[in-house]
Amino acid sequence: MLSCSGVGESSGIAGGLGLALEKLRHVSGVGRRSAAMPPAAAVSSEQRGRAKSTSYAIFYGAGPGKLVEELAVELDDAKTMIEDWHAAFPTVKGWTERVAAGCAVDGFVTTIGGRKRYLHGIRSRNDAEKRKARRQASNTVCQGSAADLIKQAMLHIDARLAPPDAPHVLHRAAPGRLLLQIHDELLFEVAEEAAPALRDLVREAMTEHVEALRVPLQVRIKQGPTWGSLDAVATLVSPPSQAEVPA
Repeated sequence: MLSCSGVGESSGIAGGLGLALEKLRHVSGVGRRSAAMPPAAAVSSEQRGRAKSTSYAIFYGAGPGKLVEELAVELDDAKTMIEDWHAAFPTVKGWTERVAAGCAVDGFVTTIGGRKRYLHGIRSRNDAEKRKARRQASNTVCQGSAADLIKQAMLHIDARLAPPDAPHVLHRAAPGRLLLQIHDELLFEVAEEAAPALRDLVREAMTEHVEALRVPLQVRIKQGPTWGSLDAVATLVSPPSQAEVPA
């Protein structure tokens, strides 16, 4: 089995919203304002997951009360988390405001792949509906664009594994087959001797044949006899685009 997952895809969509672990020391619970920032290698999987959950919550507008409920922290700590997060990423709020404003004018938002989502609630006179539509606007651009990226990679991989003239997708010349997509993770079945060739194909598809971004995409590859017993074999990073992309 071969598992290939993108790391932080959606956070990189919004022109520089990549979540640096060094800046997330507070929300991940590994430090406080007065503490020295730990190196990325010192952040545990649990802390990383906590930081990711907290960042998504704050990004999509969760207030102190919501963080208290989800993270079981004191109210003052929740307020500090939000303040620290916005201090670490000062341009995020402006970006979400621009996305919402554009949606209010156009009536829709567009993903990096060009797909549109119409949000009629953005023009509602009902404040609750309007706030919901604003959250959906930012969510769609980030999560929808992440979906665009993984689909681009899947299409490239499929074309290489099963050429158009192949009799069926499981033709014998293929080095492996794609079994599942789980969010930003792709799970393959492959013979052990063919795994290196498939890893090269996946590396190319997930780091080179995707939309160019100003922030690099990181891809983690794991391999093992079963889905539940995979070991990391490589971590790959795509080169960031040098082109000027509107933030």
